[in-house]
Amino acid sequence: MKLKETLNKEYFSIELYKYILSALLACVMGIFISMVVFADAILSKTDTVLIPLVFSLIYFAALLIISRLKDIKLFDFSVIAALLAAVVVCRVSMLQMVSMDYHNFIYKWLESMSKIDFSSAITTKIGDYNLPYLYFLAVLSRFENGWLVCVKALSCIFDVVLAYYVMKIASLKIKSNKIKALIFVLTLAIPTVLLNSAGWGQCDSIYGALCIGSIYYALTDKGTKSMVMFSLAFAFKLQAIFIIPILIICFILGKIDWYKLLIVPIVYIACMFPAIVCGRGLYESLFVYVDQASQTQYQKMTLNATSIWTLLEDGAYSTYKWVGIMLAALVALVYVYLCYIYADRIETKELVIVAYLTTLALPFFLPSMHDRYFFIADVLSVLVFVYDRRKWYVPFVTVFASFATYAIFLINVAGLYNLKVFTVALMVVMIVLTKDLFENLRAKEPVRTFPIAQKTIVEDTFEEDKTDDVQSKEVCQFAEESEAEEASV
Repeated sequence: MKLKETLNKEYFSIELYKYILSALLACVMGIFISMVVFADAILSKTDTVLIPLVFSLIYFAALLIISRLKDIKLFDFSVIAALLAAVVVCRVSMLQMVSMDYHNFIYKWLESMSKIDFSSAITTKIGDYNLPYLYFLAVLSRFENGWLVCVKALSCIFDVVLAYYVMKIASLKIKSNKIKALIFVLTLAIPTVLLNSAGWGQCDSIYGALCIGSIYYALTDKGTKSMVMFSLAFAFKLQAIFIIPILIICFILGKIDWYKLLIVPIVYIACMFPAIVCGRGLYESLFVYVDQASQTQYQKMTLNATSIWTLLEDGAYSTYKWVGIMLAALVALVYVYLCYIYADRIETKELVIVAYLTTLALPFFLPSMHDRYFFIADVLSVLVFVYDRRKWYVPFVTVFASFATYAIFLINVAGLYNLKVFTVALMVVMIVLTKDLFENLRAKEPVRTFPIAQKTIVEDTFEEDKTDDVQSKEVCQFAEESEAEEASV
């Protein structure tokens, strides 16, 4: 008993040290960033306050997530804290990078919003993003300066949320908390995740984090949370539809109840409700994506993406648009059907691989895809390696192909990379991984006693058998009682 109390006190003291150390390290990070920022005369006064404050809080939040993992020694925690500090400093070093997207679009939206009140900012048609992200921009426009830092900081906050859910999916296989913490850091260090938020100033980490969260809750049979996360992701960006195939598979496997589909329109409408109440038109609020699809500047088969359409010449949009849509739908249906016929053999590993393949295949075959639309596939490629160490080439090829397109857009190094090479490489990865998945499912023994699709029928049969057994027992008991009475007489 005394030994148990001693161990509990010792464990409590270690955990307390981690929290104290996290707070101290966050303060040191704030001081360090402040020294770097104050040395830069280009930054405004608002930036010199915002950058140390926000990014030291991001660092502190990341440390708290790691602190909650049990059985990590103080030395290991210190090493992980140093790695986290490195990825945070990398983000701070990119904050002054101004992309064309920010200069031509986001900055102009913020400038327009800053000239009107908040209510008008969310009801006036400014920008072509969906309303939830515009709500954030309307809030940020209330600041006089520091817009670039605020926009990037918002995305960097969701980088931490993204890494958290990647770690949670990895924890379904990995038991070592030290490895989980390293996966958390690795996710934050993925080059495309790093560049997308801190360099580009884009918001893919917002819907990406919500999509990965939706997949995690689907894998753990928490259908309500999964649908809420997916609905929020879809409200932020249309590209959330890339995870629909894996969610359909989870519906088939019984991980999500079908009636929970009703959550999607309810949450989506709720996200648009503030703008509608303030006076924005119903159609304008609910059908932003319809307007996006009709914009002529996006009517190209590929927009700097490593899709199959890089192998074709420009100007083929009117000819191949519907071919691409039908091809993408067909590929998604093939993966869904494959998981349906082998439903009794599907486990978390197979679901993670299929999630990666579908989020890779859809932007690969669909027309009008941007370079950033492989964001979810980049993140899931790391999880493919976590679940199968033999697939080390998957994150290497996927992330490097995306990084090449980022470099072309952000740094203008088009002459160094041939997108056709990366397109072929991604196609090879997709084919090899699909072939391995199919062969493994065929050779694998069922992990359930019956296929999910036949679950209801079998359960009904079991119930009938139980009823027959009860009735036969009652008849036997009655016969025995009758014989006993006759014998007594």
